[in-house]
Amino acid sequence: MRLFIALTLALALAVPVRAAEAIVSNPDTASLDDARRVTDQLHLSATMARVLDQQKAMLDRTIRQMMPKAHPGASPADVEKAVLRQQKTMDLIWASIDLNDLQGQMARVYSEVFTSDELHGIATFYDTPAGKAAIEKQPQIQQRMMQVMMPKIMAAIQQARMRAALAPSS
Repeated sequence: MRLFIALTLALALAVPVRAAEAIVSNPDTASLDDARRVTDQLHLSATMARVLDQQKAMLDRTIRQMMPKAHPGASPADVEKAVLRQQKTMDLIWASIDLNDLQGQMARVYSEVFTSDELHGIATFYDTPAGKAAIEKQPQIQQRMMQVMMPKIMAAIQQARMRAALAPSS
């Protein structure tokens, strides 16, 4: 379950940035002001609130579906307790995240990864109707991707557990 929480949180916090190789400092790094313009357009607080609500709903459904399969003797009250415990855990996790700090760090990363010209292009795109729609609909895309990915991840976790249980101990 902890792996599930960690995977969910990692996916929930994913933002549209370049691939990992871009972490290396760009010779034409942009200013923080350029990056803040873009990260401000992303409306991080509102986006994170929407993502949190979607994650809670998805976790609720997942627990309700998976717990009876994983624990056939679980009563409806046990399932409700598990759902409430998971919701409280998610609330604690999200309450500990300082969104202003996160947005500042995100701006720093954007300024290190993108050039000034790239950030101006991204900001210009986000000012268009298509760009605004991309920002607004990103949580829906993430939710749908989670709906596609989570059954696969859960099946892989179950298979890994079965293989580990069957593997000879060293």
